[in-house]
Amino acid sequence: MRTLAIANQKGGSGKTTTCVNLAAALGEQNRRVLMVDLDPQHSATSWFGIRDAGKGVLGVFVDGGNLMDFVQESEAPGVEVAPSSAWLVGVEKILAGELGAETILKRQLAKVPADRWDYILFDCPPTLGILTINALAAVKELLVPVEAHVMALAGLAQLLHTVEVVQERLNPDLRISGVLACRVDSRTRHAREVVDMLRERQGGLVYKTVIRENIRLAECPSFGQPITRYDPKSHGAEDYRALAQEVIRQEGRDEYGQTPHHWEKPAGRPGGGEPPGRSVAGSCGQPAPQGQSAHGPGRRKRPAGSPGGPGSGESGPSRGSGQIEEAGGGPEDPLGPGGAPLGHAAATGRGRGQVLNQAPDSSSPRRVWSVSIALASS
Repeated sequence: MRTLAIANQKGGSGKTTTCVNLAAALGEQNRRVLMVDLDPQHSATSWFGIRDAGKGVLGVFVDGGNLMDFVQESEAPGVEVAPSSAWLVGVEKILAGELGAETILKRQLAKVPADRWDYILFDCPPTLGILTINALAAVKELLVPVEAHVMALAGLAQLLHTVEVVQERLNPDLRISGVLACRVDSRTRHAREVVDMLRERQGGLVYKTVIRENIRLAECPSFGQPITRYDPKSHGAEDYRALAQEVIRQEGRDEYGQTPHHWEKPAGRPGGGEPPGRSVAGSCGQPAPQGQSAHGPGRRKRPAGSPGGPGSGESGPSRGSGQIEEAGGGPEDPLGPGGAPLGHAAATGRGRGQVLNQAPDSSSPRRVWSVSIALASS
């Protein structure tokens, strides 16, 4: 039985769309699927046409209920649903200060017979709160949908840092099975560049399938059907069937992906190096080749003394440029005091961008994510 959390703290990333339609596509391939809706907006629950969910899985968190007691059948072949409800909004306050609150789902999954389902998919809220942390602590794999927009890449770095923290304290077995480019409008240069950037920086961790922007995909939630039933011949149905095939091909393999927490620094090399296999950061940790700007190929460095260049004395970004930095010292650690903070982002400027990942500081026990976005003048 494979357990996957589908998570991204950035709203509009295609998280619920991916969870619902991947579940339906896997069901078409004769896989038995349970979709657990952890989002208080209960969009995935409604999408499967479930109208009478009661308080949903809230009982699992506050009443000690058994997850399997909340499972309902759906109209999609092979798919069952543990529904959500608006009652989940208050779960953060209810569980505040409760010992072991972040591992409730982990203990629940231990009660599920290994042969009951082939897949359990968790649709996580668009936040890094207690519900998302519960899912990350419980599952073996994380699938990350990313909108084809440059600002979504900064949120990806924040999520990857959260994965490190969860691995350290709650779930050392957590792996990233893949990053999925969603809402891709291939007619626009920006979307194509973002997908290329993802593949360049994250390497083999990115699924070959991309989810194209599709009006039929936007319509199907209103009819309470996944895209594979609403319009089986649409681009959206084709894309999610292709994704399901990729996910199925991963079955029986251990190397779904690695995160920086599992990298080992080669002996004699300060700061470490590129890890073997599929890495989360890809080539992000590598400095730009000599003579080439870190902003990417085709971009020239500003000469020393020029506005915005080295030695210019300017304290801020030049017009039309911006920088996003994520480092320790920002918002509180999602797991509580004493952990690595997630950091915060601030940006200025508009235009095209490129996300780079700074290599870890060998003097620090924790990785500090630094995401720089170079923005061209609009």
